[in-house]
Amino acid sequence: MLTLSQFCDIKASGSLPSPKGAALKYIELSQKEDTPLSELIDVLCTDPAMAGRILRLANSAAGHRARPAAGLTLSVLMSIGLQAVRQVVLCFSLITEYRNGQCANFNFDLFWSRSLATGLAAKLLGASTQVAPAAEMFILGLLADIGRLALATLNAPRYNEILREVDDMYAELLAAWENESFGYDHVDIGVAMMRDWGLPKLFTDSVLYCENPGQAGFEEGSRSAKLLACLMLSQKLASLCFQPESTHAEGLIALSPLARTLDIDDVNLKLLGDQMLSEWKKWSSVLMLPVPDVSPFSALTHPSQLTEGSGELIQAKILNGIDVLVVDDDPASCLALENLLRKTGYQVSIAHNGRLALENVLRYAPQLVIIGLMMPHPDAMDLIRKLRKTQMGRYIYIYISVPSVLDHPEALQHAFDIGADNFITKPVDTDLLQARLKVSMRAIHERQQIKDAQEVLSQQYLDLSLANQRAQEASLTDMLTGLNNRRAAMQRLAQAWSDAERGGKPFSLMILDIDHFKAINDGYGHEMGDVALKQIADTLRLAVRMQDMVFRYGGEEFLVLAPNTDTRKALQLAERIRLVIAGHVILASEHQFHLTVSIGLAEKGKDICSVDALLKAADTALYRAKESGRNLVISAPCAPEAMRSPAFRPGDI
Repeated sequence: MLTLSQFCDIKASGSLPSPKGAALKYIELSQKEDTPLSELIDVLCTDPAMAGRILRLANSAAGHRARPAAGLTLSVLMSIGLQAVRQVVLCFSLITEYRNGQCANFNFDLFWSRSLATGLAAKLLGASTQVAPAAEMFILGLLADIGRLALATLNAPRYNEILREVDDMYAELLAAWENESFGYDHVDIGVAMMRDWGLPKLFTDSVLYCENPGQAGFEEGSRSAKLLACLMLSQKLASLCFQPESTHAEGLIALSPLARTLDIDDVNLKLLGDQMLSEWKKWSSVLMLPVPDVSPFSALTHPSQLTEGSGELIQAKILNGIDVLVVDDDPASCLALENLLRKTGYQVSIAHNGRLALENVLRYAPQLVIIGLMMPHPDAMDLIRKLRKTQMGRYIYIYISVPSVLDHPEALQHAFDIGADNFITKPVDTDLLQARLKVSMRAIHERQQIKDAQEVLSQQYLDLSLANQRAQEASLTDMLTGLNNRRAAMQRLAQAWSDAERGGKPFSLMILDIDHFKAINDGYGHEMGDVALKQIADTLRLAVRMQDMVFRYGGEEFLVLAPNTDTRKALQLAERIRLVIAGHVILASEHQFHLTVSIGLAEKGKDICSVDALLKAADTALYRAKESGRNLVISAPCAPEAMRSPAFRPGDI
């Protein structure tokens, strides 16, 4: 166990992994609501390498820019998004500073690639479950294993010896070796570092119990329990990407119970995995990290649809004849059965233990498996159980081969109880075996028909689920801007109000209206107006903070929900939004022009005690902003002049 005084001594040594220089300063400034954007740009420009990488990201597909940027400007930051820039700065800093080290058996590229995959999976889970802001979940996932890097940096010679002994830097027994050598493990020091960096206790607790969730004691369904489940699922999903593809289908099945605790079904788990893979490849390209070639999870509609290391598809079954797997640790028995079966026309594979048998089953999907009962216990019984637990294994016809029925009646009965279908004795009687196999073929054929029918139904369910998901997303999405629409806004507003009420936290709302928008439609046409709406929506989406939610409210109006935000902070946010939009150049065909917005905002409080009252108060404030000359921010109650933001001046940007 790592004590506070021990950690202070380690920290004082200056050897702990942490962001440094311009990156550290940028992260600190970006957390302050009143930091001018120009100051953030100045800080980034003090580190040419950092600025160059951010420019590279902005000019890539991730930045969605019409023409390449030559320098770091406000528009470059906004094209990426302020939250995303902060994430990128943290990644660049840590990866640049700690890309290699003296611990030869610590694979630094593997560590960062896996941590990045974990962070991206956590980000997507955060967005899906709403357990925490997506950007904060990214940081949590990225840093969850930072303690491993710390030990490889602080105690390189000894940690190198430990990794050589365990032969796997992510082995489960690694923590025991660490505790024996240092008196603490990678979880202890990782949690201490994250607490020192100011991450909330809610987040550090999830890291603390991630490897031993049974010790957490979190109430089922609580936010802490959901956050822990998100982190565990993220790490397991990332780990799966580094396993042989022959294990991916089985691995996803194993993750299903954990995903369902987060209300994520099998279909959406595959979709989330595919989205993680897509983002992982893009980020790895920017960060110059190696990434394994992983096939889409959505393609694994059945465990047999897997690829070899070369990426070529292996057919799940042999079309010409029945595919048989013989599993026995006795080479003579395997050879005798193989020769006999091949003469009869069967395709035969051999495995000498349960682990190899499972790999063979996942790769070739045999219709019949013959298992030697006398393999070292519990190998044979475990193999039967594992086969019957998988979707594929339920349809396999399983034979048990025994030297004598009379000598092993209890073991044979136990094998039948856990899923065996039939037995044969050694040495094999050729005529009797062929007679039994003919009977087995009828059962295999019936099971294959059931299996095929269920696969058709599963595919239909997948198609319907995807169609339903797309329809649901479409019903909550504004097709023009891609923002959530008014219907979604009302749903999320009710939820945000309830969260603020329950947690006793402030909550603000703002309504934005584009000034003189009718003149754009009348002067340039509605097509030009649509282009302007899209660009304003994109600018607004990138200008808000990570916890804020943006909606198209209707026409030229937008709605922003600002959780955990009082009037003072909401005014700062609204003013920043107003300035950014006013400084943005609308590019439409051969035309270029500026637009401004008027903003009315209101905070939940004693005089505003319902959702309807909050909306009405913000709408009234917006009306006052329009009446007072437009391009203003006004807060409810509207009477005090102190609640009015100054008008835009060209020098503000």
